[in-house]
Amino acid sequence: MTGVKTGDSIYKVAGSNAKTIAQRVTAKYPRVKEISFKIKNQNQLTVHVVEYQTAGFVPSNGYYRIALESGVISKEKRKQPTGSYPVYDKFTSTHRLHQMILQFAKLAPKIKTGISEIQFSPTKSNPERIHVFMNDGNEVYATLTTFAAKMAYYPSIAAKMKRKGVVNLEIGAYSYPFSS
Repeated sequence: MTGVKTGDSIYKVAGSNAKTIAQRVTAKYPRVKEISFKIKNQNQLTVHVVEYQTAGFVPSNGYYRIALESGVISKEKRKQPTGSYPVYDKFTSTHRLHQMILQFAKLAPKIKTGISEIQFSPTKSNPERIHVFMNDGNEVYATLTTFAAKMAYYPSIAAKMKRKGVVNLEIGAYSYPFSS
């Protein structure tokens, strides 16, 4: 990724060139969050790369593209979603999808792994409504822009529910069981 090869001068990479190389790498590879270089013992170069984490999958023409926590949808394709990441569905606007991914990135790890699917589900009264399917069998209705802040209450609300049902976080926070 860096273009640095065995035998290159360490000093060619260090200093002002390091910043240029880092900018080139982060521009070309969306998964790379940051890259840094360290010289050790005057003849060893260490390259440290920090990647954006996977935030889920977006359906695209029979495949799933990887969504990164930066809000970028990677060009990487998969036949099936893998891991414990949600699928983002029915987002017709890339701006809203980007916003949703950034909201998801703010969640606590335990809440992130509890989400299986997030659908954009607008109504006349709430044009930013999302419908979230949880791995525990519950469903959540929330507003896109307040999703991360309000989902922090989900574990305590779900723990008090006697039956599986809906947790509504659009205005306030309340729950009700699925109808029989």
